[in-house]
Amino acid sequence: MGNETRYHNVLFVETQADGGGQNFHVTGDLISGMKYENKSGQNPELSRTYHAKTYLGRIRYEDYPVRLDQVLQTVPPPHRQRAFNPKTMATEQIKPDGSFYEVNEEKPPTSSVRGR
Repeated sequence: MGNETRYHNVLFVETQADGGGQNFHVTGDLISGMKYENKSGQNPELSRTYHAKTYLGRIRYEDYPVRLDQVLQTVPPPHRQRAFNPKTMATEQIKPDGSFYEVNEEKPPTSSVRGR
């Protein structure tokens, strides 16, 4: 999987006077799979693991939160990408259908996990 730094991306919408709001993101991992989540929380900039932000814009009051949530739910989260293979006794990369790659079969790179 490589040693490069990986960052978790969150779409944060500030809705509170104290800077809090809603976090829209995927949770999970490459082995158990990922799912979309929308939950209240503090501004990510207050987290000790915060890295950077990109301002994306504003949303119309009448489109929040229902329309934004509807749009985000149309984007499928990354599928499960690794599983334990009892034949090799190791955790290996798997195909989108859950089957294992054959020994000489070409595998896509795992460093480009697509998310929301």
